[in-house]
Amino acid sequence: MKKEKIILILNGNLLIKKNLKKILKNYNSIICTDGGANKIINLGIEPNYILGDMDSIDKKNLKKYSQNIIKLKNQDYNDFHKTLLWAKEQNIKKIDIIGIDGKRLDHTIGNFSIILECISFIDITIFTDYGNIYTINKEKTFKNCYKKNISLFNPIPQNKITTYGLEYELNDFSLKEIYRGTLNTAINDEITVKTKNKLLIFISKERMK
Repeated sequence: MKKEKIILILNGNLLIKKNLKKILKNYNSIICTDGGANKIINLGIEPNYILGDMDSIDKKNLKKYSQNIIKLKNQDYNDFHKTLLWAKEQNIKKIDIIGIDGKRLDHTIGNFSIILECISFIDITIFTDYGNIYTINKEKTFKNCYKKNISLFNPIPQNKITTYGLEYELNDFSLKEIYRGTLNTAINDEITVKTKNKLLIFISKERMK
């Protein structure tokens, strides 16, 4: 599995249906937490693997996809955290995610906290209808960014960040508050962010006029 292109579906808000199906065509392995499985199965999409404690999956789906289930029992972690730890055990180095945000803001904040904890061993991209969020561990370059909104979220105040291609550049600068790197704009098609530690970046789908 570690060489496959993998996407993880969580039990949050999915993309607009046409966007979801377009993205899923690019993956040869679709894995879901148990609640996320209900959502894509209802859309006629079949998961390759369903992970979790199986407390949220519908009984009919549990029976139909019994051969696709990997039960993760450790109740010290939620299903999302357990899935990322399982991915680490499988030596999976990159995973993309849909459905990280939902109706409960506390769950969404908790999910991002989990991502920050796991950046050291897995590269993550999060898809939304409004833009994508990427993890950065040391350095990453992004293309097709001109005039898109760029926001950096720095969880470690002493972290030093350098950027190339943004309207408001950073040069070995520390963003001491997590919101201080938001609402920037790309002035080049290609941007690069270097960081001494873990970081999240949001890149909008639409370009500024």
